[in-house]
Amino acid sequence: MERCRTLILEGHKDARASVGLDAQCDLTALQLASLYEAPVVETLLAAGVPCDLHSACATGRVADIRRLATPGACAALAEHLTPMGFAINRGQLASVRALLESGDDPCRPLPRIGFFVWELAALAHGHGGWAPLHAACAHGYAPDAAAIASALIDAGGDLEAPCALGDRPIHLAATYGWRPVLNALLAAGAAVDSRTQSAPRALWRLASPESAEPAWGQTALMVAAREGALEAAKCLLGHGASLTARDNGGRTPLHVAACAWWKENAELAALLMEAGADGSALDGHGRKPWELAEQAGYKATAAVLEPRAR
Repeated sequence: MERCRTLILEGHKDARASVGLDAQCDLTALQLASLYEAPVVETLLAAGVPCDLHSACATGRVADIRRLATPGACAALAEHLTPMGFAINRGQLASVRALLESGDDPCRPLPRIGFFVWELAALAHGHGGWAPLHAACAHGYAPDAAAIASALIDAGGDLEAPCALGDRPIHLAATYGWRPVLNALLAAGAAVDSRTQSAPRALWRLASPESAEPAWGQTALMVAAREGALEAAKCLLGHGASLTARDNGGRTPLHVAACAWWKENAELAALLMEAGADGSALDGHGRKPWELAEQAGYKATAAVLEPRAR
């Protein structure tokens, strides 16, 4: 089994080591296979390796989940993830439902939400505090992500709980631009203009670009604007998201879009303008959106905003 474990870890070695999956990680060969080498799982099980709850959740083995899902097993951690964490990371709706039906807590804390590089540093600084619904919103790429979010909400998942970064579920879905997940959250009653909370500066820095100004009190539309998540912005505007809300720095969604974090998105800025955003509004430092775009070197965005800012 150790040879199998080593072979799995050797695949994409550097990428896996960067998220803590190296020779020192505590995952078994079966658990690693359940995350990265699904065909190997059947080989290992056929060879007599007993199935554990984490592996069953990652591979959708519902019968095994129902057999293994004791309170203690549901709370057990493997590389800082519960079995529910494994299920959500692999987009396994059937596993999530089976765990909930077996009595697992939809709000059980997760020290981490996945295998993101910055999470290792966050854990080293003592920062965790995620919930399964946060994880579902961050992993919204899965075909069943919206259904997973809905299942967690129906079982009692908290729509407004802030995570370690100060983001609520709707903010995480907006960060990654997962429109189906946003729709599920909003249909369940999530507040479209709920605000982010402040986070420890060190943690916020780990997940943000160096040039970004620390921000809190942001709406999901602001989050979508900073990420350049056009589809998320369209969805949120369709649900009545505010164009005049301001964050801790006095920034409106248009200010945030003007100096988006990773790259400019002039189309998103234009969308906000067409929806009625005020191009002449001043932020807390007296800056108009087009000035922020110019400072960021976003020429296309500045060209969209400047003529309407006078």
